[in-house]
Formats: sequence, C-alpha cells, structure tokens
Amino acid sequence: MSWHPRQLPEQTGRTVVGTGANSGIGFEAARALVGRGAHVVLAVRDPAKGQCAAKRMAGTGRTTVVELDLSDLDQLSDCATTLLDRLDDVSAVICKAGVMGRPLRLTAQGFERQTATNHVGHAALVARCGRCLISAPRASSWCRAPKRAAGSCRPRRRGSSS
Repeated sequence: MSWHPRQLPEQTGRTVVGTGANSGIGFEAARALVGRGAHVVLAVRDPAKGQCAAKRMAGTGRTTVVELDLSDLDQLSDCATTLLDRLDDVSAVICKAGVMGRPLRLTAQGFERQTATNHVGHAALVARCGRCLISAPRASSWCRAPKRAAGSCRPRRRGSSS
C-alpha cells in the first residue's frame, strides 16, 4: 500500500509544531502540512536554517520559525513559554529532530547530548505543550479534553479557579 502527501486531508485551522523541520523527514512533513493549509511552527536549533527551509515551503498554510535547542532544558522551557504565549492551541507536535554519532558530550543539565536531544527534550516539549495539545479544537478525539475557555493553553497560576 503506497501513500502520497496529496492524500493528506485539509489542515486549515490547525497549528503544528515540528522539531527538526529544516531538513529530512521533519522538513517533508512540515512542507506537506503547509501545502494542505496548516500553520507550521518550525522549532529548530538554527533559526537561519529554519528561515531557509520555510522559504522552500509552498501552499495555503503558513510558517513561523522559533529557536529550540532540545538538548538544553532551560532554553526549551523558554521556547515552550513563548509557544504557549503565542498560540491558542496546538493540534500536533511532530518530533523529528535528532543528533547521531557525535563525541560524548554532556548538556548543561548533565544528560548525554544525543539522549537529551533525541528523547528527553522531545518528552519535555510535549509535556510543556500538553495543555495546548489536548484542548485543540481539532485534536484527535482520543486526546481531546473537555472544552475550556479561550486562553486555556496558558499555565494556571496557583490559586486560580479557572
């Protein structure tokens, strides 16, 4: 059974965050989604490469580029806060960034860099964006939360009843 990006359903109204979206499979996934109308946030380590990739994507959708270093949990936290402040909801996170075969190097938090980038960082990003993911109006039914008031993606403050 073969599949082609033309078989992707219409994505207008959906926002997708994609790591590793400036090359490889991440780029191809982002390009297909933009072609079908999605707003794709290219979360990339090098914003200049992200801008170049965004220029190569055509379609009815749009792109935004944000800097994200998955191996640095402090920078990741700042990026996630920016995403939560800018976006009303996130329909999906496509986790395709990765590093391979580099010399042993530890991150600022003490993780081995490949593990931090390929696994820990993606888990942390999805966890931080979780509220936006499950409240997205067009999220898959298996992960959709009950409807919430506008702005529900923003973290609640302690003592807040909303």
